[in-house]
Amino acid sequence: MNLERFGGERGAVLADHADREALDALAAARGWNRIDARPPGFSELGRQVWRAGDTAQIVYLESPELGARVVCVVGDEAEPAEEVFAAVTAVLPTVPVDEILAGLLAEPMAGPRDLVRGLNRLMAADMPALASGGRRPEDPRYRQVVERLAGHPERQVRRALLSVAAGMAAVRPELAEPILARRDEETELGDLMDAFAGAVEARR
Repeated sequence: MNLERFGGERGAVLADHADREALDALAAARGWNRIDARPPGFSELGRQVWRAGDTAQIVYLESPELGARVVCVVGDEAEPAEEVFAAVTAVLPTVPVDEILAGLLAEPMAGPRDLVRGLNRLMAADMPALASGGRRPEDPRYRQVVERLAGHPERQVRRALLSVAAGMAAVRPELAEPILARRDEETELGDLMDAFAGAVEARR
């Protein structure tokens, strides 16, 4: 499904303990019609979409690849979309982007597993924007994360950073520069770095 740009759009990463059945129950109680339902595949997003009358659509996305889930509400006008989003997040616990960024920038630095998890969640937070193709406003904290982790001693963290930066390139192209600045120093992941550089060049 291609999400268009609407007057109101809100999205959030779901906490691990969020129960999607609570969203099913809310949709049934409010009379929202399910208009799309696709199970997740190995590299395919799972999705559930409901229509809340003529005011908004509720989109639930699940990414097995990222190990993350997102809920997004879009509508022609901001106020009805905000009301629906508030109802959804009242039954589904979420992880604010500010919290994700804080975890990635925390001192002392988190362990590799938590850093990879945070990077994946950061990309998941942009899934609605990636679906709609809309560029996100620049936030200096994203660049700080990239600059901090681009030289991380653990290969798995740098691999995750390359993957996330490549996946977010359409909505946050400014993240490419600090990664490419280390191209000559990245010897373990040279092939991935070359592929990343080629993709960046192709977009220019």
